Parts: sequence; structure tokens; C-alpha cells
Amino acid sequence: MDMAGIQPNSGGQEQFLNTQTPIGLPWRLSAFAVVLFTLALFTWAGLRYGYRSYLEDQVKSTDTELANLAEQVSANEQDQFITLYSQILNLKGVLDKHAFTANAFPVLEKNVVAGLIFTSAKIDAGTLTLNLGGITPVFETLAAQMVVLEKAPEVAAVSLEKVSLSSGSVNFSLNLTFKPEAFVGQTF
Repeated sequence: MDMAGIQPNSGGQEQFLNTQTPIGLPWRLSAFAVVLFTLALFTWAGLRYGYRSYLEDQVKSTDTELANLAEQVSANEQDQFITLYSQILNLKGVLDKHAFTANAFPVLEKNVVAGLIFTSAKIDAGTLTLNLGGITPVFETLAAQMVVLEKAPEVAAVSLEKVSLSSGSVNFSLNLTFKPEAFVGQTF
């Protein structure tokens, strides 16, 4: 066998001697971290020593302005203002809890069936109940009216109190019980 073209293997050391280890990525990453840290350090120092002193100066000037304003208003006027403000807050609290019984009228206006006439109305704000008396030519109109009122979102319950037939018309009396939220706030 002719071994003229084949060179003997020298152990593979020549193959690995010329290879260099890349050190660019860790060095760049470290430089980037140092830049970020330096930037964060300058930002902290700017906020701590620059912006903080600016804010403290603003607080001092605002306190001075408030003291000047307090000197312009007498103690008696301050007490009167506090009393008025307290009364307004108390009145708002009372009105927020007050039941506005006039809210029953828009409910009736939206939910009355044609051919029905109401002749009397009596409202009890304590129980949120409205007693309605009226007349209608036929029982079907009264039944339709009760169904419409039961479907109204403001109404909790509808009950028929009495019904009588006289001279070709139906006299009735029914009770509407409203949900508490129906009378909160004015709707008119």
C-alpha cells in the first residue's frame, strides 16, 4: 500500500491549537449592566437630591400661602363656614335617604293601560304602598293593567283589594308595593 498522500496523525493537537475562545458576549453584557447601573444611580441621586428639594420648597411655599389665607379670614368666619358646611352635609345625608313619593307618578304614566280611569290614589311612604281606585268598562282591561304593573321594574307587588260591578263598569281598588330604590332620588 502506498502511503505517500496520507500524512500521519499527530494526535489532533494542531486542530485545536488555533481555536480562540469568544469573550465578546460576556464583556458586552457586563458593560451594559454597568451602564444601566450608572444610569439608575444617577436617576436615584437626581430624584433624591434634586427633585426632593424642589418638592420640599413647593410644600413650604404652599404652607406659607395657606397661613396667609388663614390670616385673611377671621376665626368667627371660619366657624360660620364650618357650621354651614356641616349643615349642608347633614342635609345631603337626609335627602339621600328621603323617599320621594312623587316618583310614583312617572311609573303610573308609563304603565297605564288604555280604557282604565283612576279615580283615587293614596300613598303610604312608610310602607311604600300606593292604593289606587278606579273604573274600567271590562274585567280584561283590569287584568291587563295588573300584568303591566307587575312587570314594571319599580314595582315589588300588585294586589287586588276589591272589585265590584255597577252599571256596566267595573269599580276596583288595588295596592301597589314599590321597591325601596324606586323612591330614592328625584326622577321628575
